[in-house]
Amino acid sequence: MQCPQCNNEVPLSEANYGALFTCPQCMAVYFVSFEGQPEYGDMSITAQPDVEPLYELPPVSSTDEVVPSSFSVAASEITDYGNQQESVSQINYDVYIKGLDTKEVLRSFKEAIEDSKFGWLPEDIISQIKNGESTLKNLNPIQAFVLAQRIQFLDLDIEWKQNVDF
Repeated sequence: MQCPQCNNEVPLSEANYGALFTCPQCMAVYFVSFEGQPEYGDMSITAQPDVEPLYELPPVSSTDEVVPSSFSVAASEITDYGNQQESVSQINYDVYIKGLDTKEVLRSFKEAIEDSKFGWLPEDIISQIKNGESTLKNLNPIQAFVLAQRIQFLDLDIEWKQNVDF
């Protein structure tokens, strides 16, 4: 893969997909998509009115039924945050999950959170589940988005809380 900052070839393995990556040559930090493509935006604060969005939600075809969900609202908010031109605050998310009370759902949830790229210990999260409920606090936008994608189809009640520190 070619670094979007310095244009030098950088070594990339599948372990880097879906995670932040630091170029070993220029030290630029960017997200590598699950397809192995760098997602890198201009970090300057100058306004650029005709800039294409960095992130977009997948298009909905006319045959798809649009059902508002907490995931779609959270994904939209995360997308909007990722596309803003200025960074004025720190943002993180708290996720409240209910319905982790069957073996099948618990197994699927465990599979969704077992990824070293998240930077947490899945065993700690699983051990803190009480009465079928779990809380994940202070997730960065990338962690929140990836987690939301992974658990959106599980039979769970999920609430999102956005935290902004100025």
